[in-house]
Amino acid sequence: DVGNADLKFLRCAQDPCSPSAPQVDVAQSFQPAATNRAVKADLYLKKVGSPANATLRLISDSGGSPGTSVLATGLLNASSVGSSYGWLTVNFSTTPTLNANTTYWLVIDAAPDNSNYLVWGGDSANGYTRGTGKKSNDWSIGNWSNLNADLNFRVYMGGIDNQISTVSVDGSAYAHFMDIVTVGGNAGAFTLNSGTIGGSVSADTISNCTIGGNASYNVKTSCTIGGTQTTPTTPPSDPAVQAMPITQEMIDAWKAQAEAGGTINGDCGDGGVAGCDIPTNGTLTLGPKKINGNLILANNQTLVVSGTIYITGYIDIDNGSAIQLDPSYGTKSGLVFSDGTIHLANNGNFSGSGQVGSYLMLMSLASGGGHHGGAIDLHNNASGVIFYAANGLVYLHNNVNATQLTAKAITLDNNATISYDPGLANALFSGGGSSGSFKVKSWKEIE
Repeated sequence: DVGNADLKFLRCAQDPCSPSAPQVDVAQSFQPAATNRAVKADLYLKKVGSPANATLRLISDSGGSPGTSVLATGLLNASSVGSSYGWLTVNFSTTPTLNANTTYWLVIDAAPDNSNYLVWGGDSANGYTRGTGKKSNDWSIGNWSNLNADLNFRVYMGGIDNQISTVSVDGSAYAHFMDIVTVGGNAGAFTLNSGTIGGSVSADTISNCTIGGNASYNVKTSCTIGGTQTTPTTPPSDPAVQAMPITQEMIDAWKAQAEAGGTINGDCGDGGVAGCDIPTNGTLTLGPKKINGNLILANNQTLVVSGTIYITGYIDIDNGSAIQLDPSYGTKSGLVFSDGTIHLANNGNFSGSGQVGSYLMLMSLASGGGHHGGAIDLHNNASGVIFYAANGLVYLHNNVNATQLTAKAITLDNNATISYDPGLANALFSGGGSSGSFKVKSWKEIE
């Protein structure tokens, strides 16, 4: 791969490699066009064999090479890298502010293994004018040399301060800003305003609060504290951005599963095209299938999912209609997902195969545009179903209870609750029938 300016994370930069050769660390420099905080980076990678995880470091420049001042780190999850090139997102543990027109470095240090390694795709034409690629036997020692190529990357900057507002959390909670909250456990924030905290608190500023445990702060206004008080203090860092549990590689594979079962051109469900029309009170078994249209269930209609269903339009479920997995899924889980928004109202019903450990997942790839600007809008209770909107908002209306939500943002109306189902940690997703399965390794509750 050297001719294409790719670099293997091995004991040497190019074949043939000898086991005694030194490990090569690699780096790519860049200059932000504007001053803002760095949130995450994308790297263009593939893998050979089964390499170990690596660490991505964001490092300041020192004389035209990476220095030793680490601004942020991120886990490079090798299991999320495919055997063909693709973009992998690495979230930074902190979000440091980077200055415009200042050089910074993305540095990867991986374990040496001549049979299992990562490959970083590069540009031998040096098309990126605000940085370059370098290599070193050990990033912490230095002695960097030029690659005479750029390594493919993207750095994301900006974003908004994360916040928890007007909500109750049974466990512990952490955010940049907390306002009008009740937290049963501990709380960490830069600013806590109008809160009742059962445990201890670490923050820069606290006001109008009742804290059952200890409190560390710099500024306090009208707070009652049950435990010890420490001031001044170093406020906690903002919670790190969490990697979404479903990768683009998995989504692409699910799309391929659906397309392998054929394509329906037109809407499906209520008033659907031939072969995909469901009459009032009727039932249709479908999947795997790609639908170039919308899925509309509006009159007590039932869709039985026998394989992965991919919808290019939107999903609208209303008036007692249902989506359920076919019993053939057994203990495995399955999914229906759309490029568009998902709207669920008026006693819609959702279920897995009927066996313990089987769940239905409804996933929207939209960034918004639906009711209340959300990707998923949920009006009724939903147990045994997973809602997933990595790019957008999930909106829960009054008194709605859901067992699992994963989203870029979540809004809860009055008395809406999320009761995490621990069984989801072991959910195994299948395309139906004899197709392969996917295990979502990192599914867990994060507050």
